[in-house]
Amino acid sequence: MNYKISVIVPVYNVENYIKECLDSLFSQTLEELEIIIVNDGSKDNSLTIIEDLIKNKSNVKLINKENEGLGAARNTGLNYATGEYVAFIDSDDFVNINMFKDMYNLAKRESSDIVTCGNIRFYDGDIIKSKTSKEYKVYNSEEALKLFLQKKIIEGFAVDKIYKKSLFIDNNIRYPEGKYYEDMEATVRLLFYANKITTLNSEFYYYRQRAGAITKVYNKKMIDDFNDTVIKVNEFIDEKEKVQAFKEEIDSYNIFACNYSYFLYTKYLKKSFYNLRDNNIFTLYNKLGLLAALSNKCSGNGEKIKFLLLKFKILPLLIRIKEIKNK
Repeated sequence: MNYKISVIVPVYNVENYIKECLDSLFSQTLEELEIIIVNDGSKDNSLTIIEDLIKNKSNVKLINKENEGLGAARNTGLNYATGEYVAFIDSDDFVNINMFKDMYNLAKRESSDIVTCGNIRFYDGDIIKSKTSKEYKVYNSEEALKLFLQKKIIEGFAVDKIYKKSLFIDNNIRYPEGKYYEDMEATVRLLFYANKITTLNSEFYYYRQRAGAITKVYNKKMIDDFNDTVIKVNEFIDEKEKVQAFKEEIDSYNIFACNYSYFLYTKYLKKSFYNLRDNNIFTLYNKLGLLAALSNKCSGNGEKIKFLLLKFKILPLLIRIKEIKNK
């Protein structure tokens, strides 16, 4: 069969969620769907559950490999994908049954290299946390990149999108391996090389927030990887000579990044005082002037105020006062 979309599912220790994830793929209304499951060295019963679920499923490939992390698992899946488009789903999430049919049809209608939909974030127990909606619109590469840098509409997740597979092949794009935030850098490259990016006004992707998830365990490597990714995004835009065209947007992105990096440090260190010069994002922090931050049209007032408080070393004091009050 000539598959229209290959869906790549990296799996690691998700025995409580993998059935719901795979059932949502088996129920898809798009018939020409290839499902590639990459078992990334799971130590629980995930593999046993998968093997039972995929019996007699001719459109499913199961790849077993040693644990190397999410980026490596996605890259392995890309090596096996035969579809015209590729998509990713995290193995503790699930999707609407019409997601891939509607997104593929839209991609063909608009001749889009990337299509992205809205998502619904929820906690275990099906308690809705938040909804991220989008309007139906077609963007060129520059417009989409500006939205990404402003953290508007187009997010840096690998999931909730379909991509023309040739984007990865023709531009030698792969996900960084052994890193947190591995999808942000790849997303920037994919948006840059895409001719058309279409947003779909449907919330098709269900993104699970669960206690103990990898994104809630703060450590030094997470902070360093985030900072390194932000620097690489800046370097890529500089390399493509887009700094002036994206000046407001990249400044907005860096304002957010400095604030978020500080947030990660306070979560990791469990205290609010630290020397920003110990942080490898300091070069970006130092480059951002007060006037540029205050006058930035792409940043919200909240982000600008936090950045200015950080610049004047007031933010650590305010956080410390709040911590004392909450004791």
